[in-house]
Formats: sequence, structure tokens, C-alpha cells
Amino acid sequence: MFPKNSTDLNWLDKLLSVCINKKGFIEFSDDVDPLFITYAMKNKTIENDFLIVSEIETCPKCGSKLHRDGKDKFEINNTTSVYKQKYQCSDDECNHNLRPLWEDYFKPGSNYTEIIKDIILELQLICNVSYQQAAEILYMFTGCEIRRDTTYKFCDEEINKFLIKKEKEIEQSVKEANIEFSDCLSYDEQYVFTVDEGWIYRLSAIDPVSNYPYANIILKKDEFNSENIKKFLHPRVDDQEIDTIVTDGAIAYPTIIKELDCNHKKCNFHKMQNFTNKIRATLRGLNNKIKSNKDKIEKNENRICEIKNLRQGTVGRVNLNDEEAMNLVDEKKNLERENRRLRQENRDYKTELKVYEKCTHKLSLMLKSRAKKTGLKRYKRIIDEIDDVPKKVRGFIRNIQKEIDNLLLHTSNDNIPTTNNCIELYFGVTLNRRLKKKYKTLRGVLNEIRLKTIRWIKRVVLS
Repeated sequence: MFPKNSTDLNWLDKLLSVCINKKGFIEFSDDVDPLFITYAMKNKTIENDFLIVSEIETCPKCGSKLHRDGKDKFEINNTTSVYKQKYQCSDDECNHNLRPLWEDYFKPGSNYTEIIKDIILELQLICNVSYQQAAEILYMFTGCEIRRDTTYKFCDEEINKFLIKKEKEIEQSVKEANIEFSDCLSYDEQYVFTVDEGWIYRLSAIDPVSNYPYANIILKKDEFNSENIKKFLHPRVDDQEIDTIVTDGAIAYPTIIKELDCNHKKCNFHKMQNFTNKIRATLRGLNNKIKSNKDKIEKNENRICEIKNLRQGTVGRVNLNDEEAMNLVDEKKNLERENRRLRQENRDYKTELKVYEKCTHKLSLMLKSRAKKTGLKRYKRIIDEIDDVPKKVRGFIRNIQKEIDNLLLHTSNDNIPTTNNCIELYFGVTLNRRLKKKYKTLRGVLNEIRLKTIRWIKRVVLS
């Protein structure tokens, strides 16, 4: 920030020497930046102390002249010691006392500059750090020693004002960026646990094209119902002229969205997830059998090698009277026979796995189709080959016929996404799985969502 003070270039000492008063103090008025005082204290070579004085010459109560009356020691950010000049009114009846407020940088009664508080709050905006970690980071970069409970107090007192300020700034940036919002909306809810309230529900809506989050609200368990979901979505639909709402496959959504007079698009990813959930246990079982057979084959191969080593050097047929040798030969033949059987089983298991993989790939390809005609053709091909599909999933594939138009709705409008992944990602960034069970209070959850939403808009929407 400032050039280094040295014996060759002692600019700082020369500057400070000009400000030394008759009593040997380096005197500055209370409009000087405390950061400069801190820097000067660390880098000056002269031994004089700093004295902060007020430019007020008359008593604010009676208008009489003020005169100096001693000094008080003051710690800047708990790192740098300076003195504040004490003043007393010359009128004996008034007898008013005052000190320099340094109000541009300090709040009354506080030894910490406002910039220190801002750094602590900015840390909360950037990453998830505890109050103790914030205090340690602050000390590492500024040398300011601050207690954990003081860090908590700053955050508790200033967080709402800080958030309002940042939200206004980000709202202005969004306006200046002239972001075009789509006619679609992605909606989902997230389950969050707090110590005070238990399980609560976070409702969120986001524009799937610009990734701009329209709104977040928290509902308690007894408030989470279709009516309140509709109340949450209704202003978003009216304000943004929403035509299509994308959700997961919950059974309540079609009725809610129909009442809002919007098209309803179900998330194709969740549809594929439902399909893979049906076959997951089967696939796991087949893979476990293949692994188990491979382990048995390896064990058998090791034993076959041992038998070969035991018979190393012997030539020709085994003597029928040599019972031990005959037993080894029979054991070897049995192990080789078992290995052939196990390898054949694994080939059959792999063939069955390929059938499931082929079916999954075809279904995924159909759901990703960018043209409705293509999607319908791909689905017809799957139905024509339904006899080759495992019985476990035939019913699931046939039932897709009932909602094929909904699953391919994205083909009618480029703004409609195939999945609800944008809002799932938004949840993961703003309140991930680890954090959504961390907070004690509803206020803590809301503050975290507001903080990380500001960062999301900066990094994702405006970048």
C-alpha cells in the first residue's frame, strides 16, 4: 500500500516529524485513516507516540471554548496503541467532557474499524467459515486479534444491514446488465433441518435460461401444502409472464400448475432416476455375482498353480497306485471344470447387464431428443423391441406412453430445459447437503441463503 520506510528513504519519518507537537506527540486530527496510523506505527523509526485530536474548538453544549485535559489510551483494532486527547469545557457550570469520536471509522464504544467488520462479513459471503476461523483469517492478514464472540457479535448486529446493501447493489447490476428472462420457470423445494424448528421447507424458483433466482421462502412443516406452493408461484407467474413451469414428478404439481394456467414440464432426469431405481438392485446383484465369480476363479487358479508346482518334474501318466498324485490330478481337473462354469456364468451375467445398459441408453436418448418427431420414433422403436427388454421394466416403459407429450415438451420451445438440474445446482451451491442440517435457527438459514444467492448471481448470472 505504501512504500517501505528505510534509512535510505525515510519519507515516513520526515512526514511524521512535521506533525510532532510541543509535547512530543505525533498529532493527527480524527479524520485520519486508522489504517495509515497502523502502518505508520509498524514502520516508523522515531519513538514518538500518536495523539488523535478533535478539530472542534467550542463546546457543543454551551459554545464555550474547550481546553485540553489529559489523554486516554486507545487500541485500534486491538493491535495499535494511540492516545486520544481529552477536552473539557472552560465554563465551570457546563463542565462538559469530550474526546475525538473518529466517527468516520469507528462506531461509538467500538475499538474496531468498520472495514474490519466488513472483512468479516465479506468472508461469510465468500465461503462457509466459523466465527473462530474468520477471526484467525483476519489475524493472519491484518494482525488484528479479535475474539470469536466479538466476531459473532459483529455478524449478528451487522448482517441484515450488510445483506440489504449487497442485495441493492446486485439488483442494480442485474438491471444494468439488461438480462433477458425466459418464459419458463424451474421450481423445487429443499428439506432443511434446524435445531429450533426441526424440518422446514425451502421453496425456490429460478429462471432456467439466465439462472437468475426469482425468490426463496421458508415454510414450516405444517405450512407446507399445495395452497402455499401456489401462493409462492402465483406472483412469479404474473410478474415474469411465465408460460411453462418445470418440476420433478411429485403428484401434487400437475393440479397446482393447471390452476396457474401454465404448461407443466416434468424433469426428464427424475424420470430416468425412477427407471434406474427400478433396476439398481438387479444391476448391483449381477455385478456382485460377477465379482464373486472372479474371486473364486482367481482362488482356483492359484490352487491350480500350486498343484502344478507340486508335480513339477514328473513326466507321463500318473501311477494309478500313487493315491496322493491321483488326488491332485482330480482336484486340478475339478478346479478347471469349475472355472469354465464360472466364466460361462459371468458371460451370461454380462450379457444381461448389456441388455439393461442398452435399454437405459435408448430411453435416455429418447428423453434427450431435440425434436418431437425424433423422440416419438425412438420411443416407438423401444416399444417394437419390448420383448427384448427385461420383464422388470416393461411396465415402466409402456406407462411412458401416457406422458410422452409432457416428457418431450422441451422440443416445442428452446427455453424449456429437459431437466430441473439448474435449480438442483442452485440448491447445492447456496445450501449444500452438509450445511442444510447445520443451523440452529431459521434466521441463520435465511441469512446463509441470502449470502450465497448474492454470490450465485455474481458468479453465475452476471459472469
